[in-house]
Amino acid sequence: MRGSRITLLLMSWFEALTLFGVVHAAEVTLTPVKDNTLIESTDDPLSNAQGDGLYCGRTSSFAGFTLRRPVLAFDVASAIPAGSVIQSASLHLFLLRTQSVSDSHSLHRLLADWGEGTSLSPGGGGAPATPGDATWLHRFFPNQMWTTPGGDFDSTPSATSIVLNLQDTYTWGSTTRMVADVQGWLDNPSGNFGWVLLGNEVNFQTARKFASREYITPANRPRLQIMFTPPCGLGDINCDGFVNETDRDLFVGVLLGTNADPLHLARSDLNGDSLANGRDIPDMVQLLLSGP
Repeated sequence: MRGSRITLLLMSWFEALTLFGVVHAAEVTLTPVKDNTLIESTDDPLSNAQGDGLYCGRTSSFAGFTLRRPVLAFDVASAIPAGSVIQSASLHLFLLRTQSVSDSHSLHRLLADWGEGTSLSPGGGGAPATPGDATWLHRFFPNQMWTTPGGDFDSTPSATSIVLNLQDTYTWGSTTRMVADVQGWLDNPSGNFGWVLLGNEVNFQTARKFASREYITPANRPRLQIMFTPPCGLGDINCDGFVNETDRDLFVGVLLGTNADPLHLARSDLNGDSLANGRDIPDMVQLLLSGP
């Protein structure tokens, strides 16, 4: 009887609070920390690190039918707490110019680091590479080379998207592989080398210009949109990203001795005294009340 009365008391105490669950799922939008265009050239090393465009595809005869591949990287680990679980990831690029029809563009995870120097070109032809620039042959000009000219990347696309000949924003993802890429960069920041974008490299005059991180209009710069669940927060007994009535019930079970799950027991110690007991109730009440 005593246990039943305690249960009723606790449940009634919490009942009015369940509408104020704390949502711990989060979203962040990142711009690149570096970007560049790999410009096909076997003679003079070319780059365009500080240009306002990222170029992708194969050029016309005017530029020798050569290839362009944008590379871009985002600092995931500085924006998302370690231990978080990535739920979705989408890349948004704004198309500035093209003379081509619709083409498929594939996003690939890079396997080696690369640089952004000070080279600057008004167009897609590139400028002489400066120290630290990525080029078709170099990861970091002048001494560190790609294993394969044109970049070292996973041959399996992380995502693909059809890009039209209309000035607009185009999106890659979210896909399972993009989520895995971003999760890997969060868990192992030293392996975060970003992505390379491949356009239509078979036909001539398929090159496109996307806005780079240096583009004058901030809203049109590359954006990586990430949804994630942070590590178990205080009061999130079942670690699902929420503090709500489910956690309330698990917490009550721990206090009554009907919930012996060791993880639930550990997470029910809300005041940090190494015990899960009635002294933790005020903290649980506060967590349920402290909505966004």
